[in-house]
Amino acid sequence: MIENFGKNVARLRKEFGYSQKELADKLDVQKQTISNIERGMRYPTFESLEKIAKVFHATPIQLFGTDKEVAVSDVPDILDRIDEYDQKVQNIFRASNFFKEYSIEDIEYVNEQIKNMEDFFFARPQLDEDGVPVTDEKGEIIMLPSRFSRIPLDKIEHLADNLQLINGFFFARPQFDDDGEPMMNKEQEVLTAPSYFSKIPFDKIEQLVKEIEYIKENQELL
Repeated sequence: MIENFGKNVARLRKEFGYSQKELADKLDVQKQTISNIERGMRYPTFESLEKIAKVFHATPIQLFGTDKEVAVSDVPDILDRIDEYDQKVQNIFRASNFFKEYSIEDIEYVNEQIKNMEDFFFARPQLDEDGVPVTDEKGEIIMLPSRFSRIPLDKIEHLADNLQLINGFFFARPQFDDDGEPMMNKEQEVLTAPSYFSKIPFDKIEQLVKEIEYIKENQELL
């Protein structure tokens, strides 16, 4: 087992992308010590062995096993990598199909719409003629308010209330219980109250108009 240690250290060092000097610095030993260990000319102390295991997060098999034992022990990691790469490949295929279905113009249009949405809901930096953010005296970027913040929501709410009142005047309106829920009949249909317009006594108004016209026409006789 110990005879496999040197080549396993060399393999792990290369997998992690360390030079012999970099690994020596991490272990607080001389570069020649690492070289001797990898060539099998020297074996580590228990202290150095513990440091090497921590640097590489290595198991005993990865440090002392044969090539076949190391390969078998790496199978779970390899399977995890296969799953990871499979997901990446699937993403590439999806991206490829996306670009086949949509043109560059379509993508640019969507990107422009997303940018417009961002400008609508979020504050954005003020830019000069060259497109560079403008800063104040303190060197902080001046932010322009979002378009959403400039919408007169109070006026819109007032207008909505008036429209609801007008709508209730001309059209039947749903009835609500004390909890604000629409009231239903046995057929689970929403109960409605008649419009205010339907309550206007047009027949009486018409009769009153006729009486006023009669008085105007015969005021000399009265």
